[in-house]
Amino acid sequence: MANARLLGTTRKRLGGAAALGAVIALAIGGASSPADPSAGAAAAVKVSMGDNFFKPAKAKVRVGGKVRWTNNGQVQHNVTFGSGGFSSGNLAPGEGVARKFKRAGKFGYVCTLHAGMNGKVKVIR
Repeated sequence: MANARLLGTTRKRLGGAAALGAVIALAIGGASSPADPSAGAAAAVKVSMGDNFFKPAKAKVRVGGKVRWTNNGQVQHNVTFGSGGFSSGNLAPGEGVARKFKRAGKFGYVCTLHAGMNGKVKVIR
């Protein structure tokens, strides 16, 4: 069911400079601010995967918007939505994945490798 609501996936390995730039952008708020992690259809909300956390843990996008997760931790992580939904597969440090959301709703996800590591995407019209 959740898989039908999600569309488009990209996965890439960031080079050292690109990964550092992504971390710096997140740290200084160059992406979405943690207080209001949201983006319209054209921009992507950036979520950092640290060791045992997603930051921000809650993201908000408009229908057609994209969320991009980047593993900024020291170990592998993944992004897995409910049963039968999207799974990124394990991402090594520096790797990332993006999903485009085509329907409104609330979508919970976890890292299946680390208990308690979870997040949510709220997709609005």
